[in-house]
Amino acid sequence: MKAVGGMKIPEDIYERILDLATSLTNASEFGDTKFYWSLYGELRKFCEGESESGRDHPFLWETLADFTSDDRAAITLYAKALEKRQ
Repeated sequence: MKAVGGMKIPEDIYERILDLATSLTNASEFGDTKFYWSLYGELRKFCEGESESGRDHPFLWETLADFTSDDRAAITLYAKALEKRQ
């Protein structure tokens, strides 16, 4: 388990999110919009899959919100992360 912000995150979730977040950042930096949105879709599916499998964690939703370009959608995701933290 990884401890981030005082919360323990399963190692496999942490590593997958780190990998996707790094790739998203790199795609954005290089202006590769098509790859960025492909990665965003992977991140969203990963978050939803972990949630459906009973391994929901605020870190999933906060990270997805960080990469969501629609502010209203991002706020909804941040609220979901906050709800999962309580």
